[in-house]
Amino acid sequence: MENIIIEKQKEIIDIEDVEEAKNFIRKAIEQGELPIITVPLKYAEVARKGIASFATWIGESITAGTISREPYIPKGEERVIFKITVLPEQVEPRFTGPDKHFHGVVVFRGPISPESLELAV
Repeated sequence: MENIIIEKQKEIIDIEDVEEAKNFIRKAIEQGELPIITVPLKYAEVARKGIASFATWIGESITAGTISREPYIPKGEERVIFKITVLPEQVEPRFTGPDKHFHGVVVFRGPISPESLELAV
């Protein structure tokens, strides 16, 4: 008999309501699931000293990451993944995509200290 391995895939997140999205984030963090940030490999050592917001293509200064979804890793780019130890109040849902719903993208309030960063393996 063959061994069958079933990989647990992350659920697709699609939340329209702000409060529901905040509750989703709070529950995930309280259950031990930390948000993550990916950083291009060439900036990994600098990122270990802490991460501050930067201006995005939309002109907004943010630090974005993900929770309960696959990390952001563009094709052909090597990135380092950091888990971020934060309180739920330090993370806000970001409503993205054509539908402007919460799909697991988060924004961090304030800078992320070096002590809050853990290299994900």
